[in-house]
Amino acid sequence: MFLFLLACAAREPVLPTPPPALVVPPPSIDRGTQWVHGSDAHKAVLATIYQDAAEELAERAQALAPETAWAVVSDVDETLVDNSGYQLETFGNFTPETWAVWEEQGKAVAYPGSVELVAQVHELGGKMAFVTNRANHPATLALLQAQGLWMEGDVLCTRTESSDKSARRASVLEGGSLCGWPEMPVQVLGYWGDQMGDFPSADEASSAPAEDWGETWFMLPNPMYGSWAE
Repeated sequence: MFLFLLACAAREPVLPTPPPALVVPPPSIDRGTQWVHGSDAHKAVLATIYQDAAEELAERAQALAPETAWAVVSDVDETLVDNSGYQLETFGNFTPETWAVWEEQGKAVAYPGSVELVAQVHELGGKMAFVTNRANHPATLALLQAQGLWMEGDVLCTRTESSDKSARRASVLEGGSLCGWPEMPVQVLGYWGDQMGDFPSADEASSAPAEDWGETWFMLPNPMYGSWAE
């Protein structure tokens, strides 16, 4: 009996096997953001589109009558400047609060080639009308200046009550006070953007034929966000 009790005491109790620890993977970055942020292919696409836009713009500007006032209407985000850093910081989880901080900080950077493209507009005698749905006008102006995209005489039209840009585009054409050069109508030689809403709809007055892609309308690739993803 003594030996039996000693053997039982020496035997270690069998404990239940604990469940494996739950491994939570870190938030992932979507492929679209990866492509924009670090891909040579994205840089090559930008260079191709900017070069085409520059060539078409030069031809049209040189064909104008002397003293013709003209401009290019351009979006800002993902057209001339890169916000993939915001996507990386937030893992693609947009909120108005974090975007407002991003705008205020002015951390977007000019795309390679965008400064040279905008400089060509100015060298050819044109002006830039930046029509953007950013809300912070002072911070956006400071960003354009810091990135070398702004020249005195350009106009910046930030978001109004609506994200619809049609009224602002019309104001540029007509010389209105909402957006553009008051009492100075201009001919628009180019529309640049990364979303369909950056271009005139079929019922808008436009100096370009509808859907004049690759001649006056130039779409920049944005696989990170947009109405297509909603």
